[in-house]
Amino acid sequence: MLLLGVAAAGLGAARLARLPSLVGYLVAGVVAGPAVLGLLHRTRELETIAELGVALLLFGVGIEFSLEQLRRALPRVLPAAALQLAVTIVAAAALFHGLGLAWPNAVLVGFIVSLSSTAVVFKLYGETGELEAPHGQAAAGILLLQDLALVAMMLLVPALAAPQAGVAGRAGLALVIAAAALAGLLVLARLVLPRALALVARARTPELFPLAALLAAFGTALVAWRVGLSLPIGAFLAGLALSGSPYAHQVFAELLPLRDAFVAVFFTSIGLLFTPEALLGAPGLLVAVLAAVALKAAVTVGVVLLFWRSPVVALQTGLALGQIGEFSFVLATAGYGAHLLGEPLFQAVLGAAILAMAATPFLIRLGWRLSRAGAARPARDAKDAPRDHVLLIGYGETGRAVARVLREIGVPF
Repeated sequence: MLLLGVAAAGLGAARLARLPSLVGYLVAGVVAGPAVLGLLHRTRELETIAELGVALLLFGVGIEFSLEQLRRALPRVLPAAALQLAVTIVAAAALFHGLGLAWPNAVLVGFIVSLSSTAVVFKLYGETGELEAPHGQAAAGILLLQDLALVAMMLLVPALAAPQAGVAGRAGLALVIAAAALAGLLVLARLVLPRALALVARARTPELFPLAALLAAFGTALVAWRVGLSLPIGAFLAGLALSGSPYAHQVFAELLPLRDAFVAVFFTSIGLLFTPEALLGAPGLLVAVLAAVALKAAVTVGVVLLFWRSPVVALQTGLALGQIGEFSFVLATAGYGAHLLGEPLFQAVLGAAILAMAATPFLIRLGWRLSRAGAARPARDAKDAPRDHVLLIGYGETGRAVARVLREIGVPF
């Protein structure tokens, strides 16, 4: 109850200051946590509740995400996400190795920095309706593949902590098993969940539908956890399986209030972890982690520009992904337990994550302003400007249909 009260106070303060809600949650967690007032401490139970919040958030994302859109985008998103992850990990690992870390420790930091926050970006883009925009689709595809890469990274943590012959081979086998489990779970959920919800709807019992929605989200998440995946990934798969169901929006409406409450707990609990005193002996670590995050944003801009051929999409996507993700905390905790991260570096990761997450709404707004400024500039050569053309505003189902007709009849748009 106290945590919910702190989250509510943070939300109220953010609204009064006209700041995004997640900034209020993060700051409230820091203020109420051990670093300032000491009212709250992070416990294992709180971590579980926070993970459920991320699971519910990704369940809603899966419902709103189209499998057909994912299939169409995969040929471009898959190599883009792979390149973004690889370059970021190598660059961040090289940076921290240059600062004196051993290669296994530096590679783990590269893993942590390479993941961006699906929860933050999807929440912000969902509030502004930008998930269907080109930069929203680019960010969504890269984020979801980053989340899936967490499985591989978690399996590689023991190999980094105790490198020895045979560990890499076992990790590779575990990756293959995880990929097979992921595909099998998605197929199973796709076959079972829509039919189960249809049966519940035919029962004409209003109280039964919210329970069925919760069972679909958390039941699939639990199955995913049992086969070696994470709870949030399982919840996302459940939402993705229901995305084509006629009852998908009703499920989303039933779980929306619960999801928002859990997400508030998640962001507030992140603030509780931060203890600035641990950084006093090595303040440069926080700067180094923030520099690695900025480097990731620059890498993302370059990768998206390479695959999407649009400076506007590249700039907006790079700024949106310029933070450390919620799954990075999972990796950091695992690395801390495996003695790959010391207390100062662990706190530097937390501090950089809080600062970068809090800055993300402002970076996204900066991307809007820069994009508008670029769009407002007159063409250098007036003869290259389109003439007698159609200006198509909006590119949903209707917009795409109109564009297809214009393309077929040869009208520029």
